[in-house]
Parts: sequence; C-alpha cells; structure tokens
Amino acid sequence: MMEGGEPDRVLEMRRDFQRMMKVRYSEMIEALTGRKVLAFLSQAHVEPDLTIEMFLLDGPVAGFGALELVATAPDEQSGD
Repeated sequence: MMEGGEPDRVLEMRRDFQRMMKVRYSEMIEALTGRKVLAFLSQAHVEPDLTIEMFLLDGPVAGFGALELVATAPDEQSGD
C-alpha cells in the first residue's frame, strides 16, 4: 500500500490495530511492571517509518529511570 501511494490507508490500519490492542497491551505492561497504566499513547508515522507506543504509569518502576513531574509553588520556582 505504501508503494502504491496509499500511506493514509496504512496509517489508518495501524491506528485500528493499536486501538484494538490497547487493553491487551496495557494489561501486559501492568503485569510486567506491577504499576497501573494511566494512559496509552500511540503514534504511527510514514516517512520515516516509525511507530511509538508510550505507557504512562501511576509511579516509577523499580530499577528503571523515570521522570516524575511535580507542580511547585510559584515562590519555590524563583528560589525566594
């Protein structure tokens, strides 16, 4: 389909597959990490041919790097 000039159909099929697999993927990540999946983000791109699956969890996973976003009070940000 890509070579036939129909990249939009390929992206649509990928989105349908990701939507159908969301629950299964999330359950698998939860079983592997012991954390709850709060959100599943998925994106497919044609050129270059990339697919990203991102799972946002309810906390860090032991033994792995993690980014935690924390809101701070305005006076803490300026150092006052």
